Amino acid sequence: MTQLTQEPPGGTIPPAAFAGEDTSNWLRAEYAEAGTNRAYEEHARRRRRATPFGASEQNWRRRDKFFDYQRTYAIDTTRARCMTEVFQATEGLPPAIRIARGVARTLAEIPVFIDDDDLFAGNVTGKPMGSHIYPELMPDYYTAEMVDWDELRTGPWPVLITADDLALLTSIAPYWRGKTVGDRWNQLRQEHDEALNRHCLYFSYNMLAGIGHVIANIPLVLQRGLAGVRQEAVQARGDAAAAGKPDPQRLTFYDSVLISLDGVVRYAHRHAEACARLAAATGDPTRRFQLERMAEACRRVPEYPARDTFEALQCALLVLYALAAESSQISICPGRVDQWLAPYVEADLAIGTPPEAIVELLEAVICKLAHWRIFTGREAAILGTGNDLCTFTIGGSHADGSDATTVVTEMVLRAYNHMRMAHPPLALRVHQGTPERVWEAAVRCIGNGCGMPSLMNDEVMVPALQDLGFSAADAHNYADVGCVEMGSAGTSLGPVSIGFINLAKCLELALNDGRCALSKDQLGPHAGRLDEYESFASLRSAYERQLAFAVENFNHSVSVLEQAHAELRPVPLLSALTDNALHEGRDLIHGSSKYRYAGIEGIGFAEVADSLTAVKHLVFDEHAVTAKELYEQIQADFPDERLRLRLINRAPKYGNDDDAADTMAAWVCERFVQEVKSHRDYWNSEYAAGAWSIALAMTLGFGVGALPNGRRASQTLTEGIRPASGCDRLGPTSCLKSVARINHRRFQNGSIFNMTFTPEMLDGDANRRKFRQLLRTFFAMGGFQLQFNVVDAAVLREAKAHPERHRGLIVRVAGYCAYFVDEMPHVQDQIIERTCNSSWTSTH
Repeated sequence: MTQLTQEPPGGTIPPAAFAGEDTSNWLRAEYAEAGTNRAYEEHARRRRRATPFGASEQNWRRRDKFFDYQRTYAIDTTRARCMTEVFQATEGLPPAIRIARGVARTLAEIPVFIDDDDLFAGNVTGKPMGSHIYPELMPDYYTAEMVDWDELRTGPWPVLITADDLALLTSIAPYWRGKTVGDRWNQLRQEHDEALNRHCLYFSYNMLAGIGHVIANIPLVLQRGLAGVRQEAVQARGDAAAAGKPDPQRLTFYDSVLISLDGVVRYAHRHAEACARLAAATGDPTRRFQLERMAEACRRVPEYPARDTFEALQCALLVLYALAAESSQISICPGRVDQWLAPYVEADLAIGTPPEAIVELLEAVICKLAHWRIFTGREAAILGTGNDLCTFTIGGSHADGSDATTVVTEMVLRAYNHMRMAHPPLALRVHQGTPERVWEAAVRCIGNGCGMPSLMNDEVMVPALQDLGFSAADAHNYADVGCVEMGSAGTSLGPVSIGFINLAKCLELALNDGRCALSKDQLGPHAGRLDEYESFASLRSAYERQLAFAVENFNHSVSVLEQAHAELRPVPLLSALTDNALHEGRDLIHGSSKYRYAGIEGIGFAEVADSLTAVKHLVFDEHAVTAKELYEQIQADFPDERLRLRLINRAPKYGNDDDAADTMAAWVCERFVQEVKSHRDYWNSEYAAGAWSIALAMTLGFGVGALPNGRRASQTLTEGIRPASGCDRLGPTSCLKSVARINHRRFQNGSIFNMTFTPEMLDGDANRRKFRQLLRTFFAMGGFQLQFNVVDAAVLREAKAHPERHRGLIVRVAGYCAYFVDEMPHVQDQIIERTCNSSWTSTH
C-alpha cells in the first residue's frame, strides 16, 4: 500500500484540454496494440482463474486486505484539526462560510491513500480504513472523558488511535464546549427528554451524526460536472448581488457553495498528482497503466462531465468521499447505479470493451466502498462503528410502467456475487415486468449466502411516495437510502431516518400506569394498570395514550435537534447538488429542497401485536388467566414458567395466517402511522412512517420489561415487520400471507421483512424456481420488501467459536448485512436464535 502525506514539489499537473476532445476508452487502451479484444479476454481469464467466486485476482487481493484493514480500523484526526483551526480563525463569520472552509481545508490536507491494488483513487480518510471526527456535532464524543478508548481498541470493531491523535482531540475539546449541535440541542430540549431516551421509550440521537440519509445527485455531476454547477452558482450570486436590496444570507449561501465546490475539485487534482507520481515510479507496466488512468480521470472528474465508465465510477467515488467530509451521517448513497451508469457502459461496449472489464470495475468499487466507516463516539455501545450503508439500488420501473433493467443491472449482481462482501448494501427494485433473468440472477446471489440483494416492490413504494407528495417521475426514480428508507437523487432533505419509537415500551407503560417496569420510574401519563382495566378496549386505549405521549415527546426532541442544525450546521456542498437550493439561494437546512419529510421508525410491532392478542384471547375472551395474575407474573418476569408457555402456545400469533393475530398486527401498524402523521417537525416536514430498527431492536429491548406474549424482560425485540422469533410455525407461505395483510403502502419510509432459509432451500434449479414463485406471490399480495439470511445455524455456532475460520461469513442483522464474526456476542446469539427458530428448508 502507498500513503502520500505531502504535496508534490512541482505543483499541480496541467489538466488536459477537454474541449472538443474525442471520447477515450481507457479500458480498451491497454490492449490497443493488439488490435483485438482477445488479449484482454485472455488476461481476464488468467486474472480470475485463481479466485473462489470469479472476481479478478487484483480485486480478490484487495478484498483480502479489507479483512486485514478491519483489524487496523483507525481514527483520522485531520478533519477535526482542520475544522477546529478554521473555526478558531473565523469567529464572527456565518456558519455556512466556516463549514465550507473547514471542509475545503480538510479535502486539501487529508492524506492521500492509494493501495497497491486499487483500481480507483480516493478514500474516505487518509487511513486504509478509518473515520473522520466531527467535533462540531457532539460535545466531547471523542475525548477520553466520554469514550473508553481502551475498550474500543478491543471491541467488536477495534478502533486504533495514536497517542498524538488522542492528545490532539483532547486539546481541541475545550474550544468546542458549548458550541456544538449537541450542546445547542441540550439547551433546547425538554428536561425529561434524556430520561425518555435513557429508558428506551425512543431513540432521537440520529441527527447528532449529521445531515445524511440522502441520495447523492451523481447524475447531475456526471452530466454537468462541478464546473457547470459552479457556473450556475456564480450566475445566481451575480443576480442576487445586482438586486435592489441584496440578501446577505443569500450571498453567503452562494459563497459557501463556491468554496465547497472548489475544495472538491482541488481534492480530485491532489489524487491526480499522487497517481501520476506513483505511475512514474513503478516498474510494472500494468500498474503504470492503471495509475495513469486514475490520474487522467481525476484531472477531469468531477470537475467536468464523465466520458466513459471508468470516469463515471471515479467521479461517483470522489463525490461520495467529499460529502462524507462535510457530514458524518450514515447512508450517503449513489442511488440507481444501473441507471446513471448505463449510457457509459453501453458506449464502451459498442466500441468493443469486454463486459468482463466493466464487471471488474464494479468489483473494485464495491471493495472501495466497503471501507467506509463511521465512528459514533459515546454511542458506540449502541451503534458501534459500522459501515456507512452506502447502498446501491438497481432495477425497477420507469414512470410509464415499463421495465428499467439496463445492461448494468445484471453486471452489478455479477460483481456482488464475485466479491461476496457485506458492504455496500444492494437493493433490487422489482415489479410485475421484472425480467425472469434478473430474478434468476438475484436469487442466485441471495443463495450464495451474502444476504443481498434485498428486494423492494415498486407497486407498493411508488404510490406510497406519491401519497407523500412526490411527482410520478420522482416517485419512480426512488432509491434505497441505507436500510430500506427511500429518497430520490437531488430532491430531498434528509434525514429519512430521524429516530425510533419503542412500541413495546409504550405497551409496557400501558400495562404499568406509565411506570417503567424495570426502574419503577414514572415516565408516561397515568392511564391505568393491566389489573385495573375492565375491558380489552380500556387496555388498547391506554396503549394509544402512551403511544401519543411517546410520539409527542419524540417530535419535540428531534425538532429542537433540527433547529440546532439550522442554526449551526449548514451543508453547502450537499445543497449545491440538490435541485432547488441554487435557485432559491438557501441551504438545505433552511428548507430549500423539493421535498421535505422525516422518517420515523417503529420497533416492536410483533411484540405489541402478540401481547395484545394474548391479553384479549386469554384474559378477556376465554378468562383462562386473570388480569391480576398476569400483571403480577409480568412484574416478576414470569416466575411461573407454565403460565409463560401458555401465553406462548395457546394465544394466536402473528405470522401464521391467523385472522385474529394478523388483524391485531395490522391495527398496531396503522395506529402507529396515524399517530406520527398527526405531527410535523421543525421544518414543517411530514413524517414518513417506517418499520425497521438497525441494531436498536436489541438495544432498546434491553430497556423493556416482560410482556404478555411471553417475552421475558430485557430480551431483544423483533426487527422490522417480521413475526416474533419462533412464532411463525406454519411455514413461509403462511408467514408471507400474514405480513402481506399489513398495508405496506402506509409505511412510506419502508418496512423490513427478514426471512431465514437453509442453503438447501435455494440449491438447484427446481428449488430456486419455487423460491422465485414464493417471492412473486408475496409482492403480488402487496408486500413491500424482503431480505434474507441463507445460512445454517451450525455454521454460525462454529463461526462464533472459531472466528478466524469464518471472517467472510455474512449475515443480515436488520436492514443491513454484516460480518458475523465482527458482531457483538449478544448480536451473534440473537442471530443464531432466530436462525434456529425461523429458518425453513425445502421440506416445508
